Amino acid sequence: GEENTLKRAETLDKTLREYLEIVVIDLSVDENSQEIFETLNSRGVELTAADLIKNFVFQRLRLDHPETKIETLYNEYWRDFDRLAFWDEEEQLGRLTQKRSSAFLGYWLTSQTGEETVLSEVFYRFKNLVLYDLDIPILEMLARIKKSAATYKKLVDASMRKEGDLSRPELFMYRIKALDSNLAKAIVLTLLDEQRQLTDAQVNGALDVVESWIVRRAIMQKSTNRYNYIFADIVRSIRSSAPEGVVEAI
Repeated sequence: GEENTLKRAETLDKTLREYLEIVVIDLSVDENSQEIFETLNSRGVELTAADLIKNFVFQRLRLDHPETKIETLYNEYWRDFDRLAFWDEEEQLGRLTQKRSSAFLGYWLTSQTGEETVLSEVFYRFKNLVLYDLDIPILEMLARIKKSAATYKKLVDASMRKEGDLSRPELFMYRIKALDSNLAKAIVLTLLDEQRQLTDAQVNGALDVVESWIVRRAIMQKSTNRYNYIFADIVRSIRSSAPEGVVEAI
């Protein structure tokens, strides 16, 4: 009614006058807006790991490629993470949920390092990877992420289809989601990484071994608490093995 409308209007007026705060930061030419963005995150609205990684990556790119428009690089390597609804959906990781873009970057980190990646540490592990561990140009790293993300999206989309045949990796993705073992996706990304150069038979054989183990654990109602560590250990085995020895190593 009219009385309720008036009350809402007064509440809105009070909110705008007394509670709304707008911060304007004027930067000089020698100040880095990306660094300030990262610092403000610890005191304001929580940003996802993907947000922080994007900020860090393009901060580095400004330094490494001052002659290239950042917008061009963004459109080439990162825009889909922000544009596609697929990457904004929630992914279940045990008792926690995470935006799919951040969850994927956690899987990708494990696939590249063979180290378990705790959700809360994805950004810091990524930063260390770029600064200290992965000795390749940052654009090459972005190209790897882009390829891996395309592979991941294709697998997840296929695994959610109601009808039709699935490839072995697609079926594996469906089953580990049903078994609440999404962290095993790091293993899939490792096996399908073009750096490994594995045949379909080697990939499928490796997935058979991992899936059998997960299913037997589920039947026996065993704990999944250490899966993050165990799956990272499997990734290390894959990374340290010749293609013909991967299945036996796992």
